Amino acid sequence: MTRVLRLTLLAPNVVVAILHGKQGPEVTLSKGLKPFPHSWNEQKSTFGHT
Repeated sequence: MTRVLRLTLLAPNVVVAILHGKQGPEVTLSKGLKPFPHSWNEQKSTFGHT
């Protein structure tokens, strides 16, 4: 359950890209389940500019 709850911390633009199927190849489930920055600005470098 904690894995799923962590995904709620994703920046809104990342979530929208995933829901529309427009995320880049750098956005993967395995990468999303690993620790990632809580800051939405820092997530841009982690998940690309989505």
